[in-house]
Amino acid sequence: LCYDYRTDAWEEKRPMIIARGWHSMCTLQDNIYSIGGSDDNIETMARFDILSVESYSPQCNQWTRVAPLLQANSESGVAVWEGKIYILGGYSWEETVFSKTVQVYDKEKNRWYKGTDLPKAIAGVSACVCVLKPKTEDKNKKTKTKNHQDRGR
Repeated sequence: LCYDYRTDAWEEKRPMIIARGWHSMCTLQDNIYSIGGSDDNIETMARFDILSVESYSPQCNQWTRVAPLLQANSESGVAVWEGKIYILGGYSWEETVFSKTVQVYDKEKNRWYKGTDLPKAIAGVSACVCVLKPKTEDKNKKTKTKNHQDRGR
């Protein structure tokens, strides 16, 4: 479904190629990406990992498969930075293990790369990118150095 705030109405759009839950979603340029996740086997109800990634074009109302993940994950964090998608951590239902892996998607090459591992395995996280402008300081003005504890968390 897609909500149009101008008409205050929901409109049905084309469904994803593969049904999934516990996946990550983000936008990159003009497309929406549905990444990884998991689903249940109808007969056994055993949860299985999904490696596939799909890209949705709102202009064409079409989902397209792109390069699959390197490693299965559900409940991972996702962020977009400088034209790349970053998948952070996650959980594999088939291996029953949390991940500290960072996977990076390059749209131009339609390829996933392994990034630098996180210090700790995580799942069920949110991620974002904050871009801060450098602070310009007057060299004649003395500034107090703050300890990590003074900055908050």
